[in-house]
Amino acid sequence: MPDAEVTSTDTDRGTRNSVKTDKSGLYLLRSLLPGRYALEVMARGFQTLERRDIIVDVNSAVSTDVTLEISQRRESIHVQAAGSLPLGNSTLGLVLSRRLINDLPLVSRNPFDLAFLAPGVSQAPGTAYGQGISTPGFITNFVSDGGRNAQADFLLDGVSVMNSDNNPGVQKALYVPPVEAIQEFMVQQANFSAEFGNSGGTVVNAVTRRGTNQYHGELFEYFRNNVLNANSYFANAAGLNQAHLTKNDFGFTLGGPIARNRTFFFGDFNGVRALNGATSRLVGVPSPAERSGNFGELCTRVGGAFSNSGVCSNPAGQIYDPYTGQPNAQNLATGRAAIPFNNLATYISPGNPTIPFGLGILQARPGNLIDPVGAKLIQAFPLPNLNVGTAAYDPYHNWIGQGAGTLGQQSFDINLDHHFSERNVLGVKFSHEWDSSQNANFFGTVYDTNTQGPTKHSALLGAVNYVHTFDPSTLLTVSAGYGHNWNPTDGVAASFGGYDPVQVLGMPAYIDTSGFHTPPSVTISGPYGCNGTNGCIGAQAFSILRFASETGHLVGSVSHVTRRHEIKIGGEIRRHRINFIQAGAPNGLFTMNAAGTASGSSGVGGDALATLMIGYSNGSTRYDIPSYTGTQSYQCMSSESWCIQWELTPPGQESESCSLDSREEGN
Repeated sequence: MPDAEVTSTDTDRGTRNSVKTDKSGLYLLRSLLPGRYALEVMARGFQTLERRDIIVDVNSAVSTDVTLEISQRRESIHVQAAGSLPLGNSTLGLVLSRRLINDLPLVSRNPFDLAFLAPGVSQAPGTAYGQGISTPGFITNFVSDGGRNAQADFLLDGVSVMNSDNNPGVQKALYVPPVEAIQEFMVQQANFSAEFGNSGGTVVNAVTRRGTNQYHGELFEYFRNNVLNANSYFANAAGLNQAHLTKNDFGFTLGGPIARNRTFFFGDFNGVRALNGATSRLVGVPSPAERSGNFGELCTRVGGAFSNSGVCSNPAGQIYDPYTGQPNAQNLATGRAAIPFNNLATYISPGNPTIPFGLGILQARPGNLIDPVGAKLIQAFPLPNLNVGTAAYDPYHNWIGQGAGTLGQQSFDINLDHHFSERNVLGVKFSHEWDSSQNANFFGTVYDTNTQGPTKHSALLGAVNYVHTFDPSTLLTVSAGYGHNWNPTDGVAASFGGYDPVQVLGMPAYIDTSGFHTPPSVTISGPYGCNGTNGCIGAQAFSILRFASETGHLVGSVSHVTRRHEIKIGGEIRRHRINFIQAGAPNGLFTMNAAGTASGSSGVGGDALATLMIGYSNGSTRYDIPSYTGTQSYQCMSSESWCIQWELTPPGQESESCSLDSREEGN
């Protein structure tokens, strides 16, 4: 039916777009926002037809066919929930609608956990469900169709918010909107058109909620509490109460018209307040006697007894003086002297003047093996608190503790949309997030390795989208966006108003050259275990971080439809910036093991805590003065795509289509 007038109306916003059918009765409405639409078709001499509840999803094309009936008088036909089909194309993916996002349970309150519902999307190797993807920023840490994880691009309202993490090759989102801000998103996995790139094969294309002609708002709070959970196994076995847990996720949304049928707003606020209780692992800490330098109990642990000269009958329970050893044929120290009764406080070491740099020259006095720094670090351990004085006492599992990590997070989004006319539409977006957190400190001192100290985070995101319709066949779209992410951690010393290892521990003055004042990081190997995997006493290595990341994105395209051909030409440029510093071990990283006080480098006996007491680290050691780096890179891409349709079947039957894409990229 040529020259029929076709008008689409956004049911929620009242905005309208009108076109006329061509001589073949075809019509095309361009660049409609995701939402519900009504379609009205009028032609002289025919009944007016209106179809409602036509759903347009993100990055989709919808086909709605209409049949008009001849009318002798003015009538109109209203069809509710009209049948509309997506146009055939080769793109594979899944659309997650607002209803699914709102109704499905989300333990992490991260809408992009639902990406796992897409066929072919699975968790990254070595992780459990949601591990990584629920970590702020790592929303694309999934495997899609067998590809590498954390390689997908994430488009939010048409602009990318991705940049490289400080680990090479891993992509991270600079900003992740809350559940209430997402209208819908699509996981595009394969065969998407040439305008999408810069990914490892998958694109997450999301749009946020917009205002409508109706004022709508909501208040919400989600909470978790330890009374709803069971006690952990280790806490229960140790007779400890359940670790405290409270998490309150609260906020509101509000949207509506500024000028009906023309200008709309939508805003949301999301806040999180949490105390995440935790129970430490069962670890071994020095006994009161060992804290004074007396390790005599090592002999009785292995069923031995001391001779009159103070040598344990079982060599496995004896500690030795590393400064008395001599190199053997393999250049390994051997023949070390046994320390009588394993008592460092009363033992006088003769030293070994052949050790280079004079390190083996010791003052002849009782306790001359005890290192001042090592002795102070031994004192920093908490006292045993598990089964002390009972038959069940285990010196390698004699302490357990509890603590609570804190989280305070808040974010907001503001969207403004203005329809200058049917031909010109402008959208503006601004988002901001800021939060602070800290892991549990089990020791309650500056020497706890479970915490990185105060961690702060902030993110900014801005986007502008402009759509201009030259005519029903030609469309211009331009989008510009900027994202910034700032993520510093200050180290455990920041929780205690500062710390100087030179003044407190007596470490060498050059330790302060790095500019970061924090305790050394010490790992005690062997059966004692550690408070987590970040060391046993001192500061957590690599915990001081300054990481700023930003992405600027400009993208535009012009598409034109002529008869059965659609041609789209466009280009984009992305600028990525990273400023980064990570202080790995600015005040030393040391590993203490039993070999330091064994009978030789490959001998028997010895004890890792005794090795710490004498400050003899024969494991891995390092000292870092970190570098400050800044990088900037550009990504440029031009794309051309076209779709050609032709008849493959006799007239009157459905025709088939084929799409061809072309892409040119440059970096």
